[in-house]
Amino acid sequence: MSAPAVDLEVFARVQLDYEITTMVAQVELLLGFAPLFPIPIYLALVEAPLVHLRVLDDFFGSRVPFKDDVIAKHYLDTWDGWHFLDDDPGDVDLRSAINAQLQHPAARRETGYKWNFPRMLTLCQVAVSQFVAELGGSDFSHRASWFARADDALTGFVERFGDLEVSHGS
Repeated sequence: MSAPAVDLEVFARVQLDYEITTMVAQVELLLGFAPLFPIPIYLALVEAPLVHLRVLDDFFGSRVPFKDDVIAKHYLDTWDGWHFLDDDPGDVDLRSAINAQLQHPAARRETGYKWNFPRMLTLCQVAVSQFVAELGGSDFSHRASWFARADDALTGFVERFGDLEVSHGS
């Protein structure tokens, strides 16, 4: 797959690292201090990591880029990506629920939805770690290090808060 007009290393080290490390920091803050926030700040803090999760789900799950999107297949053309948000058998409509919350005032939007951030970030971590492992075993193994900081941030989160029973296809 031909890469978009972007330096893939810089994109991985800056943009994808930002998506993951920011999401991890937001969820850690949310899990640790949620009762202390006024409702509007709490709700903004709930929605912020949902945006990152959706962006990352598209990155790892898209097989064909939309316009100038950068996707995992640009780094590893043999990546058989999947939408990790679809991997939660306990919430088969997870991606739809996120879309309803973020895109527009949809009838399917649910007030008081119980977002299981530890589980969602664990699903993301499984995708990231599998991608990095496959990248490391490929002809493009040097690219795996580009994702190391982001992978470490998610792995550290999962070790502290995550659902260790999650695996791809679980």
